[in-house]
Amino acid sequence: MSAAASDVERHLDAHSHDSGVGIAAINAPRLTVVSGPEAELVRVREVLSANGIGSMRVGSRQPFHCPAVAAAGEKFEAGFAGVTLRPARIPIVSTRTASLVTPEQAVTPGFWARQLDAPVLFWPAVGALFDIGDHTVVEAGPGKGFSMLARNIPPCAASAAA
Repeated sequence: MSAAASDVERHLDAHSHDSGVGIAAINAPRLTVVSGPEAELVRVREVLSANGIGSMRVGSRQPFHCPAVAAAGEKFEAGFAGVTLRPARIPIVSTRTASLVTPEQAVTPGFWARQLDAPVLFWPAVGALFDIGDHTVVEAGPGKGFSMLARNIPPCAASAAA
């Protein structure tokens, strides 16, 4: 969606949330991803379009980072039974909270399990990373998705131009 998450959220009603639809990612100030079951997404897209919010379909075969996958998060959390978790040795900025992962969060299975159904706070998380110091951003996955988005974040844009 070419809109702020708050603008999109205003148009998601109780039916949408009950049907498993939610904000899946905040990739930039005006770049929001909505996810959920296909049939409900079609309805939500019509509502957003009627309210002047443009959108395009993301190529995904299943919902992600939304209420529709909460049950998967519960199974994921149950999979941690008997696993000893330890705090990270290096600081980690969570894309779920857009802040440093605390030692308590790092050892809490539910914290990690919620990554599955909570929105990815990409823009705020990368911003938080630069708020705590100077960093080098490296694309580690396939394609250029991360670097394309990161280039829009002022500290990344400044270092890319240098």
